[in-house]
Amino acid sequence: MGGRFTFSDDSHGIAQVATNYKRNVNYLESLGVKEVFTFERGPVEGVNGDTKAVLREKGVALAAFRENFN
Repeated sequence: MGGRFTFSDDSHGIAQVATNYKRNVNYLESLGVKEVFTFERGPVEGVNGDTKAVLREKGVALAAFRENFN
């Protein structure tokens, strides 16, 4: 279908941040998902108050993402 996956968090405190990320990675792997997506901020030239940040879509291998939760 062409969809992409990303992670977000609705924690109500620091202790709960990313609580279920490892479980979610396992689930995505079981579905055959190989990559998740995020945004990467591009360089901004001449920051003068009216320049907007440039965001680029960036794919991250699910295996690399998993390394953060072992």
